[in-house]
This record gives sequence, C-alpha cells and structure tokens, in this order.
Amino acid sequence: MADVEAELFPTLERGGVVLTATRRLAREIGRGYDRWQRARGATAWPAAHCLHLRVWLREQWRATWPTTVLPSEPLELAAWERLIGADLATASRPPLEPAGLAPLAAEAARLATHYRLPEAATTGEVRAFYRWRRAFRGLCHDLGWVEPASLADTVAAALEAGEMAGAGEVVVAGFDRLSPAEEGVVAALTRRGSVVFPWVVRPRRPAAWQRLGCADREQELLAAAHWCRHQWRPGVRLGVIVPDLGKWRPLVEELFTAELDPVALLPGSAETAAFDL
Repeated sequence: MADVEAELFPTLERGGVVLTATRRLAREIGRGYDRWQRARGATAWPAAHCLHLRVWLREQWRATWPTTVLPSEPLELAAWERLIGADLATASRPPLEPAGLAPLAAEAARLATHYRLPEAATTGEVRAFYRWRRAFRGLCHDLGWVEPASLADTVAAALEAGEMAGAGEVVVAGFDRLSPAEEGVVAALTRRGSVVFPWVVRPRRPAAWQRLGCADREQELLAAAHWCRHQWRPGVRLGVIVPDLGKWRPLVEELFTAELDPVALLPGSAETAAFDL
C-alpha cells in the first residue's frame, strides 16, 4: 500500500479524482484512504472522490441537468431482456434465456462502441446480437434515452463543448489500456485544463512462477485446488485461471469443493461460498 499512499492519497486529499477500472479497486482505494487519514490522527475529512469510471461518467452526465434520460443499469438490462425475448420468440431454434443474455449483450454493445468495431455478421450469434443492438438503439431513440454504451462519447463531447467543467487533478487507475472512447474522455479532460496521469496497480512483491506437469486435466485441476488450500490465509484472495471453464465447470466444482469445503459434500449441508466461479 506504500505506493498508493505516496501517489494517490495526497491527490485525493487535494480534492483530485481517481477513476478506476473496476468497482472493487475504487472501494479498496477509498477504504485505504480512510485508514490513512485515521493513522495520521485526522478525526474528520472529506470523502475520497474515487469512483469506477462508469460511475463517474454517470455522475458527470447527471450534473449537467440533461433533458434526455440516461437509463439506470437495471432499467437498461430490463430493456435488453425484453427486446431479446421478443426476438427469440420468433426463432426456429429452442429459445435461450433472455435474462442471462441481457448483461452479455449490454457489455458487448459497450465494447463494440468503445472500440469502434464495425458490424461484421460472421455467425448466426453475431447477427442476432446486431439485431438486438439495432432494436435497443431504436428504443433509446423512441424514448429519448442516451444509449449507455455511448456515454463515454457523450461525456467527451459535452466536455469539448464546455457543457461540463474539468476535474483538476485526475488519476486513471488500474487500466491495462484505455479504449478509444475512454481515451477520448481523457483527451477532453486535458483540453478542459485537467491534469491527467495514469496509475498502474503494482504487485506487492515480485511474481514467482513454477511450471508443473500433470497427466491430464483432472490432475491439473486437483493440483490447483490443493495449491489454493495450502496458500489460503484469512484476508487473502486467490485466483485460478481455467481455460474453457464452461466445459470443465462440473469437475472444477467437484474438485475444488472437495479440497476447500469438503463438508459441503455431505448430504443436507447448506450451500457455502468457499469459492466463486
């Protein structure tokens, strides 16, 4: 946390803004800032303005008192679900679950917009997505909504037009790289007088790796579960990357549960949350 204290907390104390790649990072930086203030003997201080970038974009949009509507995330997903359900109802194949597809379609629309991807209907699934996307855009137009996927572009344009103020010091934290749309927001902030600089999460200690040969995928997963059990300590979060997880999910659940939470395998045991997939 020393690099965070040296590089981010003074910026937050001066009233700067930290925009993060994930909600979790925003929470961790905010909590760390509060601990930092208490350790310095402070008894009261302004809340850290540390936000997930998407949350900040929504905050900026609302601050302009716009005449158009930006749908909330639940409302956006409900609209996607309704449009997808209507489309699947006419499909010849057995229908999929619209509720499961809605967040995937919303995220795909955001990525396609952020990375300026042209339509390329290479498969039936891709053609279906573009149908849903066109239907969602049509709904946004009819209802006077701002399309959530284009919010970064909308905010960048408002900054360029002088409809939004800059933000003084701005730290862009935790991004491997910015999308073209996000780069547009940073460029607009800079032109509005903000001082923007990146901050990359650095490991607390040099990474060490080891290669282990296994006879098959089951032995590989078993070794990973065994490693997790021996590495885990209270407060420690561990991650395991499983290629093609959808194919191996039942085996992963069985092996990791047996290693990390064997009591859950007993009849009548309540569901536990020893790990997430």
